[in-house]
Amino acid sequence: MQLIKRIILFVYVVMLLVLAAATFIEYFHGTSAAACIYHHVFFIAGWGILALLTLWILYRLRMWKRMSVFLLHSSFVVILAGALITFLTGTTGDIHLRIGTSTFQFVEHETNLVQTLPFRVELDTFRVEHYLDTEIPSDYVSSVRCTSFADSSSIQTDISMNNVLDWQGYRFYQSSYDDDWGGSWLGVNYDPWGTTVTYLGYLILGISMMAFMFKKRNVVYILLLGITLLIAYLYQMDAQKSPLLPVLSSPLLGVHVSFIMVAYTLLGIISLNGVIGLFLSRKEEKLMTISRFLLYPAVVFLGIGIFVGAVWASISWGRYWAWDPKEVWALITFMVYGLTFHSKSFPPFSRPRFFHIYMIAAILTVVMTYLGVNHLLGGMHSYG
Repeated sequence: MQLIKRIILFVYVVMLLVLAAATFIEYFHGTSAAACIYHHVFFIAGWGILALLTLWILYRLRMWKRMSVFLLHSSFVVILAGALITFLTGTTGDIHLRIGTSTFQFVEHETNLVQTLPFRVELDTFRVEHYLDTEIPSDYVSSVRCTSFADSSSIQTDISMNNVLDWQGYRFYQSSYDDDWGGSWLGVNYDPWGTTVTYLGYLILGISMMAFMFKKRNVVYILLLGITLLIAYLYQMDAQKSPLLPVLSSPLLGVHVSFIMVAYTLLGIISLNGVIGLFLSRKEEKLMTISRFLLYPAVVFLGIGIFVGAVWASISWGRYWAWDPKEVWALITFMVYGLTFHSKSFPPFSRPRFFHIYMIAAILTVVMTYLGVNHLLGGMHSYG
């Protein structure tokens, strides 16, 4: 059993290092170079090893007797299974349409090959909407008509930011447009099963994390959750008072940002607590208890923030995960802090001195996610 745990720890750390390295490789050598890492057989095998060994340990320890812990770890396996299904069966590409034209083909991203749709897509109109009395864009809207080849059924709808067309297993989202506003670029995503399985994993993860955090019925945790939801509501109300980029015009903005920021604040407090613990050796064990108390809601809220962000990405860009540097570093942060809950498997985490040093070092992942990515690596989240 100890050997298996050491193998898990080794692979876990290797995956963290690879994830971090990939973001810098993307910065220096481009997205295609990073994609070679994310799609490499060894990278996929690393996640597979973690999933299989996790299942083996859950079985050996009969973890179903502790249902919240069992569901928590099982959710990661389900999420990875969904990601694998997406990788093996999913397809992404682009369609370019001028107003009044139609097509039943799209160009696949991976191979640049032309793929065929089971229906025809026609662009009726394209328009750029603006905030009242301004020239600031509030949305980009493509009005399309889709006609099935199988039964001649058709639909007519608008595709815009945060409004994806989902039809016959294909998802279309507003990607770009021609400078003269006479044409539109639509992203295409075909992933009929992977997204569903991954969302199931997210749901299990959310339920298990909340159950795990509240199993002691702690009032402070409930209060923190209530405050975070209130912050999310107030943030959303305030955001609606000023013009936003079209992609940010989503009711999920407040939830995503608020849970992430509260999580980062709690992790910052834990890091500061660690510094104090190093100087007050007589209090270090008590301070570790305080840090562990705050760690539960911090990691849970971070997980919720990442989950909501993935759902938002699916609504905005048609895919729940794009290996964007901000996404990757949020995942790294979640994994780094998640490791600290396994003090029984990895005894150093039960030692106050080691725990505090680890928490001080771990805050660097938060700094990198929140500031470093924006100023160094860029990506789709560079506006945030």
